[in-house]
Order: sequence, then C-alpha cells, then structure tokens
Amino acid sequence: AKYNIKLTPILLNLWIDDGVPLFEKFCGSDSSNYRPTPSIDLRTETTLNASERLQTPYKWYTDPDCRQYVKDFITKVVTRVNTINGIAYKDDPTIFSWNMLNEPRCKYCGPEAVTEW
Repeated sequence: AKYNIKLTPILLNLWIDDGVPLFEKFCGSDSSNYRPTPSIDLRTETTLNASERLQTPYKWYTDPDCRQYVKDFITKVVTRVNTINGIAYKDDPTIFSWNMLNEPRCKYCGPEAVTEW
C-alpha cells in the first residue's frame, strides 16, 4: 500500500509438483491416462506420456469432488487475514485481481472442459 503496488496472485498452475497435479493426487485422478476426445487426438499411441498427461487433466476439470477441493482451497486463500495489516485478502486493496489458473489447458479435451471449469 505504501508504494501503491498492486498484485495478481496466481492460485493454481499446471506445474509438475504443485497446483493442479497436487489436487489430482488429492482427488485420485493423478494416474489417469484418460483421453477424453480421441477424435482430436491424432497421435497413434494409446497412452499419454508424462508431458501430455500434465497437459490433459480432464478428470480434474470435470470431477465434482476435485472441483470442491479447489473451491475450498480458494475460499481458504481469499478469506485469509493478512497478519501484517489485518485485512482479509479478498478486501485488500493491494490485490488487483485473482488468476484462478495460470495458462489453463486440456490438450485432448476440447475447449468445453476448461470453459465449464
């Protein structure tokens, strides 16, 4: 506030060791090799390699339990009270906006998986 700096916290990402992959472990969908829309997947392989798997978290986007875990996490973050200024993050003028998911994608899903999330 002193320097009028504004922040955009990123709540989730698709990096290997945290974000969506971590939530997938909580949901039990982390080892899923599900290809939701084979018609847009032009590969001949029937399974996803590690990189493709990371970019295709379809069950995470659509599973109601996973979605609830994410809602609970986001609620916990935005209602947290800053211990320095005593303001809840959701009311803190330093926070300009919220980035719910950095670079959302689902490689073999079609756009509806991400859009509906």
